[in-house]
Amino acid sequence: MESMLVSGVAVDKNAARIAVLGVKNEPGIAFRIFDLLGKHNINVDVILQSIGRDGTKDISFTVDQEQAKDAVAALQENQERLTIQQIKELREATAAGMGACKEALTATNGNMEEAVKYLREKGLAVAAKRVDKESKQGIVALAVAADKKSMALAEVNCETDFVAKTEAFIKFVDDAAKVALEGKDIEQTLNDDYKMLLTKTGENVKIRRSERYTLEGAGCLSGYIHMGGKIGVLVELACDKPCEKLDEAAHMVCLQVAANAPKYVNPADVPQAEIDAEIEIKLNALKEQKGKLPPEQALVGIKKGMASKFCTQICLVKQDYVADGEQTVEQYLASVAKEVGAPITVKRFARLQLGA
Repeated sequence: MESMLVSGVAVDKNAARIAVLGVKNEPGIAFRIFDLLGKHNINVDVILQSIGRDGTKDISFTVDQEQAKDAVAALQENQERLTIQQIKELREATAAGMGACKEALTATNGNMEEAVKYLREKGLAVAAKRVDKESKQGIVALAVAADKKSMALAEVNCETDFVAKTEAFIKFVDDAAKVALEGKDIEQTLNDDYKMLLTKTGENVKIRRSERYTLEGAGCLSGYIHMGGKIGVLVELACDKPCEKLDEAAHMVCLQVAANAPKYVNPADVPQAEIDAEIEIKLNALKEQKGKLPPEQALVGIKKGMASKFCTQICLVKQDYVADGEQTVEQYLASVAKEVGAPITVKRFARLQLGA
């Protein structure tokens, strides 16, 4: 019953026929409608169902004439409750306005995933976050080996920010990062401490994930915790001449990753399917804006430009360097490499953001 329309009531001598249009076609949907009415002590009879061209289902049924108004009121009240909740969830996921979210849900028949795509194509989603991810409290912690040749991050979630700031929780997350640094299983190693933490906090604490880097070849590792444990970053740079300047560069790249959240190191790392999907969204938005797409010959250059811009946004080395904005990360590392006297490349990075 994510999206539907109660179309009015046809009254007979002793019964009233109610039509519910545009219901999402999914198993058990008719039962859910009638179960809702049953909870209001409304008896349903003579059920008819049909599927429209758009794939939605129309359902009609009869009730006692005296119960018709109550039946319509119950259905509409339930629909309003569902719609408000959906709009709230979509708004939290995209940062779009209430009106835009309502429009998107109406246009997509209440399909949350399609609604996010709809808003992106309309240019209304400020930050389309994955809808299936629930925001959580907790901490991301960093552990560093004495020789700095291995580092690890660990993320542990809890239900409230209050618990996340307690000494017991902070200590447990720090210990979890140290266990991850040793390459051990956190839950098994800290099983007793974990059970004790559950007892102390009274919350559903979850050991969510960890990441461990060991230096591979010449170069350096760097780790960084941002916003008191909201974001954790690991970076590995390759260079034949390890030195303080290389360590500083690795730290600056950590800051870059924390601030701009790249997904890949280089454009060559981006799957073609992901680029194609982004181009499709941009072309749909262009068509919506202009009314039609440019000629096919012009589209070749347009698609190339869209792909290049997309890769610039999500690839670390192509992003604008946050420290000055006058050069890219790639150009910044090239300038450091000139000082060091050896090429510098980003081998890999990891970014753990709390709840993301």
